[in-house]
Amino acid sequence: MPFRRFLNPLVLAGAACLAAPAHAVEPTPLDTQIKRLAGLLGDSYATAHPEGAMVQPLNLPQGRTLAVAVFTIESFGGGNNHRQYLALFEQDRNEQGPLDHFSMLDVMLIGAKGWRAVPALKVESRVDEKTGKVVLAIPAMANLPNDALNFPSRKTTIRLELDRELRELKGEAAP
Repeated sequence: MPFRRFLNPLVLAGAACLAAPAHAVEPTPLDTQIKRLAGLLGDSYATAHPEGAMVQPLNLPQGRTLAVAVFTIESFGGGNNHRQYLALFEQDRNEQGPLDHFSMLDVMLIGAKGWRAVPALKVESRVDEKTGKVVLAIPAMANLPNDALNFPSRKTTIRLELDRELRELKGEAAP
């Protein structure tokens, strides 16, 4: 019977699907917030890709936890373009400890076609003890004048500061 040779792989594939972790099926509250935010930042033509968002938690002093999320939105105005955004969230806490909810602190444009891109999220953070400001350093790639628009070749670092809002420190100007 030719069917028998497919039986074992089918059973294994079915078992693998059942063994998938719950978060692979059900989005976390933070995933849902990123998806809603991406929808708000686009236009009627744009396609958001929040499922491809990169998220990195940052543990700060005094039990604070931030989550840095970088996600991409494509095809603004129906064109062949994309923009990369960074959103910063803080995990809510109560007397018992951290909750499963995050509050958005700020969002900003950090990359675009022909400007720069964050290919992998490897954020370094520090807190200025005097001011309480959070400083973030994010490795990125920037376009040189002769680079193809989607292939930046120069390594750079995006430096951000969070006080009441995010702002870029000594950054490169947006296109």
